Amino acid sequence: MPLPASPGPEHDAFIAWAQARGVTINGVAPARLPGRGLGVVATREVKEGDVLVSVPANALLTIETKHVKDAALPAGEDSTVHGRLAAYLTVMHADDEVEWDVWRRVWPSRESFEESMPLCWEEREKDCLPAPARDHLAKQEAKLDADWQLLRDHLPDPSDRRLYTYYWMIVNTRTFFWDYPTSTSSKPRAKKRKLVPDDCMALCPFMEYFNHADEGCTVAHTKAGFTITSHRAYSPGEEIHVSYGAHTNEFLLVEYGFVLAANKWDDVRLDPVILPKLNTAQTELLRTNGFLGDYAVTPDECCHRTQVAVRALLLSKGRAEGFLMGLDSGEKEQEQVDAFLVECAEEYLKMMAEKEQKVERLDEGERKSALQRRWTQVRQVLEGLRATLTR
Repeated sequence: MPLPASPGPEHDAFIAWAQARGVTINGVAPARLPGRGLGVVATREVKEGDVLVSVPANALLTIETKHVKDAALPAGEDSTVHGRLAAYLTVMHADDEVEWDVWRRVWPSRESFEESMPLCWEEREKDCLPAPARDHLAKQEAKLDADWQLLRDHLPDPSDRRLYTYYWMIVNTRTFFWDYPTSTSSKPRAKKRKLVPDDCMALCPFMEYFNHADEGCTVAHTKAGFTITSHRAYSPGEEIHVSYGAHTNEFLLVEYGFVLAANKWDDVRLDPVILPKLNTAQTELLRTNGFLGDYAVTPDECCHRTQVAVRALLLSKGRAEGFLMGLDSGEKEQEQVDAFLVECAEEYLKMMAEKEQKVERLDEGERKSALQRRWTQVRQVLEGLRATLTR
């Protein structure tokens, strides 16, 4: 496989900048991939266990970076790491002299994000998302709004939400999990603010070139910084991935603006069909025991939560509780449960028709294509499940 050419002089300049700050790049390089933007490919025979990239802690951009601290952004209990990093990048937007200017020149453009990220879509396009994706997007919108309201008065233009949103998406899509092991706070550990996982964020030069797959190289961090280690052998020119985690395609679409053609972690949630069927007592039974919602199915099976919810619908409270508590295997009513799940799949397929018609009426472009791909995947999962349960 031939090695690709450099993706451009701005990328060459950035790589030289990163290497000057201690970033080690071993046997990989960024490349333009037809139809898929930028990614990382092997430049030699890569073996399993090879350390491909290492980024020292002092090359990261975090809330502990001196320039970020000097911005003196609100750091109270309502302030998030996400919001503060986005605010800092917004504050520095017009400063061409900032040390990491060469780095931001290789970031995605605002226009590309606004096309691919549902956060920036029109309401009629958001309405075409599957219900779980729409729910996740609503939570994302609430996070952005809270950050914006807290930080807007600290920005150069408190009315320019579009610019702040762009940098908020940069932080959301290009940071890696960093729990601040290098913290030098003098506060006693018990008094330090505990970061939630969503706030464990660091921008890592070069690492963001790697695209996501459902399996990928091992990403690790210590006080020294980050490493990316190959999980298998690669041939020269072959794309190398990392995994952002065990995420469904709907999560990936909302958080990162893409869906995978093959994703072993993908599923479809039957919540839009099952939840409306529950009466008050059934809802309370499931809520009390931690089984309300997230009814995932694949072409081959239903998750245990789905099995519990269907039994709550079909059986007496006592028998449903017996299965829920593991006192009953549920084999006796499995055929009845399977038949009900087939009905649920068929009901969902009928509900889809209206959404698919709405998608068809959208303007041609990346947004419409992403929605069409996702709904095609949903249909394949539901038809596959129906086939599995009727064999």
